[in-house]
This record gives sequence, structure tokens and C-alpha cells, in this order.
Amino acid sequence: MFGINPSKEQIRSVAENVDLSNEDVQEALLKVGEDRIRPQLDEIKERAEQADDPESVRAELEALSDERKTEIFHETFGEFIVACTELRIAPVEGMRHLKTMIRDPWTLEVMLLMLEVDEMPDEIEQANKDLIAQYVTWIGRAVAPEMYQREHVEDMVEEFGANPELLDKWDENNIPDDV
Repeated sequence: MFGINPSKEQIRSVAENVDLSNEDVQEALLKVGEDRIRPQLDEIKERAEQADDPESVRAELEALSDERKTEIFHETFGEFIVACTELRIAPVEGMRHLKTMIRDPWTLEVMLLMLEVDEMPDEIEQANKDLIAQYVTWIGRAVAPEMYQREHVEDMVEEFGANPELLDKWDENNIPDDV
């Protein structure tokens, strides 16, 4: 089959093989795939490329009051739980939300607030945050490889001995539009 973000060719194949004689339904499926699913993936990639860098996000969060940090922390984890629930109930929509959260430096840095401990030296706290952020990035590459550069997905597969078929998922979702 194919991943959550199929290529135009995969969408067309599904639409053509739908067991319906109504060409309008097949065209509608094709249009939904081309007009809604692929652009969402492209939008997520673009936002991630234009996003604030994690260091500046972390600095902004550190400047907030403890009360506001706690509030934002709980709101963010609430949104993450909702995205995971959506993943089970409405997989396409849930995956779209989860992908957005994984690539958003604000989401990750807010989640890392739990590592702030007054008694811990700052350099250890920062090292722990960097390590957790790297693991979340690796998880993102495993869940949604098409949102990352291919060489970064290759690095993750090699680092963890993950199933190399993950690169096929990247390839399926990164076919140039002019093919």
C-alpha cells in the first residue's frame, strides 16, 4: 500500500481501482488526494524550514514566569494527547496533527520544560534537553520520513538498524510533480 501522504501516482491508482462505476467519485478521490493531502505535507515541510530555531524558542520560554511555563506545558501535552487520540479515531487527520507537532520547535521545547530542575546545573539540563530533542527528531523521522531530508532518514535507519523499507516510504512521498 502507501503511507499517509501518497504520491500523485498512488492517489490516481487508488482512484482508478475504486470498485465504483461512477467516474465522479473516482475524480473526487483523486482531487482530495491532490488538493488536500499533498499540500498539507508540503505546508508542514515549509513551516518546519521557516520555523524559529530551537535555541531562540528555548530562550523565549525560559524568560516566561514559572506559572506561564506550567500552563503552556499542560496545554501542549493536552494537544499532543488529542493528536494521539485522533491518530486512532481518524488516522489521516491525527497523523497530520502529529506530524505538525513533531516538526514544531515550540511544541518540543515546551515539552522539554519538564526537564527544568532548579537543583540541576544548567549545562546538564541543556544536555538532557538536547538529547531528548534528538530522540524526538528520530521518532519524527520514523513516523513521517517524508517530512525530512532523505539523508537524515538514512542516518536514522543506520543509527538504529531500523527497517530500510522506511526509505521506500520517503521515496514514495517525494516523487517530483512533473513525473
